[in-house]
Amino acid sequence: MAVAVAEPNTSVDFVTGAVVANYRARVEHPVEVSLAELMEAPKSVGAIRGVMSHASHTVEVVLDAESAIHELGEVAWRLERDGLHLNVLVSLDRLGEAHADLRGTPCTLQGWWFDDDDVHFAGFEIP
Repeated sequence: MAVAVAEPNTSVDFVTGAVVANYRARVEHPVEVSLAELMEAPKSVGAIRGVMSHASHTVEVVLDAESAIHELGEVAWRLERDGLHLNVLVSLDRLGEAHADLRGTPCTLQGWWFDDDDVHFAGFEIP
């Protein structure tokens, strides 16, 4: 007898799913990848999942409460050299930290939050 095991969804899973849904609503075909699959990323951020849109030349990464933000600066510069733009999604309570850690890097920031079990997004900000 087989037993199905369902892994619990995390906030990153829910937000990533909402990002994918937004791209699909715009009739784009997003691809979920890890940063390590896209580039030679620092080991500490290589496992971070992202959503890549070839049509928009954009990579969006969703960070959880423990993810290091400052190391994404190097990722932003490398992606820019490859003709891609990085958007970093962080919970609203980490948005100030993200501004401080990524100031001057070629990326955008976007806050997210939950309300009534739905994911909501703030506007794009430049760190």
